[in-house]
This record gives sequence, C-alpha cells and structure tokens, in this order.
Amino acid sequence: MTILIGAIHDGVAYIGADSLWTWDEQFVRVHKSSKFADLANQNVLIATAGQDKFTQILEKILKTESKLLDFEDKDGIYELVDAIQVEAVKHGVGEPENNQLPNHDLGFLIASSNTDKIWCIEPDYGVTCFDDHICTGSGAFLGESAMLALSKKGIFGEEAIRIAIETVSALHPFCGGPIEIRSVKIKGEKNE
Repeated sequence: MTILIGAIHDGVAYIGADSLWTWDEQFVRVHKSSKFADLANQNVLIATAGQDKFTQILEKILKTESKLLDFEDKDGIYELVDAIQVEAVKHGVGEPENNQLPNHDLGFLIASSNTDKIWCIEPDYGVTCFDDHICTGSGAFLGESAMLALSKKGIFGEEAIRIAIETVSALHPFCGGPIEIRSVKIKGEKNE
C-alpha cells in the first residue's frame, strides 16, 4: 500500500511517493528501495503502487521494448498497457483461457517529456490522464483531498506534493516513511 501523487506546475511534471511497504497489518515497514521504476530513459518517470510483481513485469518489458517509453499520446500508453497485460498473463496473473484480466493490485503514475500530462494506469488496466494532479495507491482519496485544499491556497508542484504526502502519511496507517519526489520537464506552451 502506498501513496503516489503526480502534479504539473510551470511546465514541469512532479511525481512523489512515500516509502512504506505493507502486506497487511502484520507487515508494515519502511523499504530501502524506491517506488520509482528503474528506467534507462531519463525523460520518463514511472512510480508504482501495488504488488511488486507488476513493477517487475514492467521493468522486464522495458528492458527489451524501451521504445514503449517514447509515447506522445494515449495510443502510445495503450501499447504499454497491452504489453503489461500480455506479460501478466504469461506470469500467471489473470485467466488466459477465459481471456480475463481482472482488477489487480497495481497502479502506475507516468510523466514524460513528450507529453503535457500525467498518466495513470489503473488496476483494471484503464488509462486516465490529467493536466493538474492525480493520486493513486491506498491513500489516494486523502491525497486528492490534500491536493485540492493546497491548490485553493495557491500551493502547487513539488511543495504541494510534499505537504500532501506528509498529510496522507499522518492519517493513513499504510502510508508513510521518507518521501521521494522526482521531476521531468514536459512538452507544452511554457516549454516551447
């Protein structure tokens, strides 16, 4: 369980993550590894929530198909999602004989210098995009509330993400630990 928050401000996309890793009430601890996927492409950020298996599947795919990170629109993201689904079935996630891919404990926030949005891959493999902010993970509703309140006070970008993750961590039993925030300059009017 986790909290991931992405936000866009002044031509920069920010994604922040907590560092608490949980399985249930029996396993709650700060983890030493990042919730950001290990990518060779420095123009793309991907933060992950949910089961580690899906992060591992994503990283395996991108080692051989790094071109999937060169997306510029939703069609490119759909290609990435399709690759995740195919690989998930190969690894025993879902029921390939019935062509079923149920909701899973996954969530990805993605920002790329090729777009002006933050993309979210949802547990049902749906894709949504936002040009302001988005949260995913177990603390998403609290994160959305904090981001809305901060925006009404004129606080945006990295500062808003840090305050929102701190707020979620104080209120949600499965979110917490040190915060990591990364950024990438994005395509848009302010950058051209």
